[in-house]
Amino acid sequence: MKTRAKRLAHQGFTLVEVLVALAILAVMAVMAWRAIDGLVRTQQGSAEHHRQAEQAQMALLQWQMDLSALATQAHEPALAFDGNSLTLVRRDATERARLRVVAWRVRSGQWSRWQSPALTQVRDVERAWTQAQSWGQGQWESPARLDLLTADDWAIYYFRDNAWSNPLSTAASEKDANANALPSGIRLRLQRSSAGAFSGELSWDWVSPLGVPKS
Repeated sequence: MKTRAKRLAHQGFTLVEVLVALAILAVMAVMAWRAIDGLVRTQQGSAEHHRQAEQAQMALLQWQMDLSALATQAHEPALAFDGNSLTLVRRDATERARLRVVAWRVRSGQWSRWQSPALTQVRDVERAWTQAQSWGQGQWESPARLDLLTADDWAIYYFRDNAWSNPLSTAASEKDANANALPSGIRLRLQRSSAGAFSGELSWDWVSPLGVPKS
């Protein structure tokens, strides 16, 4: 009896048992790999979502800062939208006695910003204004351009007389004496068709710190 038990103990596993064990281990390994891969993909997606959200937040913050620093008495007009780009004159962030001309545009899939050096002379502001509008039309490129956000198209609306309207229709009217007046609000709409957490339309409303202009 003891001899038989000893003989069976030395026989080990059969080939079928080994194959079954290997199959079970293979299935467990595949399941573990899928779980790890899913975890990595989730972490990557979360990191990309956070990066895009931070990028959009920083771009919109710069947009708001530019509009809120408009130098309304330094140039006429202080703000202009021609359908392709928005051009404005703002106070410099560090030296408020100086001015900067800033332009925003959507071109080649990017929402981009350009700004002039700090200026003090009226003729320099006029020159930079013309330069900014030419850049907005894509007539020249500049290393000072900063691509802030991916975008395919955009639209701008002004809030005047308690209603949102297209600034082009207002500016096109020669009879409108307030065509160059600063609106009390500006609505930005960016179209983003690229894949990602922020595809679709991104909308942002800016409210003038000067309040609603009196008519």
